[in-house]
Amino acid sequence: MAGIAPLRARAVRVINILRALYPSAGRGETAGSDTRRPFQVMVATIISQRNRDEVTEKVSDALLRKADTPDKILKLGRAGIAKTIRSANFYKTKARHILEAARMVRDEFGGRMPRTREELMELPGVGGKTADIIMLVSHGAAVVPVDTHVQVVSQRLGWTTERDPEKIRADLHRLFEPKVRGYVNILLVEFGKEICRMHLPRCYACPVEKLCQYPNKTKPPARKAPR
Repeated sequence: MAGIAPLRARAVRVINILRALYPSAGRGETAGSDTRRPFQVMVATIISQRNRDEVTEKVSDALLRKADTPDKILKLGRAGIAKTIRSANFYKTKARHILEAARMVRDEFGGRMPRTREELMELPGVGGKTADIIMLVSHGAAVVPVDTHVQVVSQRLGWTTERDPEKIRADLHRLFEPKVRGYVNILLVEFGKEICRMHLPRCYACPVEKLCQYPNKTKPPARKAPR
């Protein structure tokens, strides 16, 4: 990554502006503050894949009320999991992953969730993003989970030219000190939902527009002339 010093300075300015815009996220309240244990975070994050947040919260809460440990998930069974999370996208695949991950935690990790990223990624349904979320939320690890919002926003801001999430993660880790990484994901997610939208960003309402390198900046929608 060329010119790391000026790029880092610009990125830190963006993060500081977003911390003021989203105070709760800017305090890193998701890092290490979730009441869910690592296994529960894993289940919720598997369910969240390609789902809206409101669906994820409703469905994961419903499942975890029934079964919040590997043994309870195994007792509920694949059919029971699938029935409970039916309103989630790809619920059959997710039910299989959750069941197989629970079995692996019980049989290969002694009933305890693994703590390293490499071991977490051995679990079915757990990729790099999910592993990072578990580590961030449950253990306060200094990582930046790269989901779609993080990928799109960081590319538009010129923080990375990569497309592979693992390479984007490496670029972001080079940009931000460990003490900052804990709230980069949640800030960019909030920003991506409200302003830097995936399909049609609101560049005209963006507080960091002057620090952004996105070439296709949008203009305010034209007002309709009064009749």
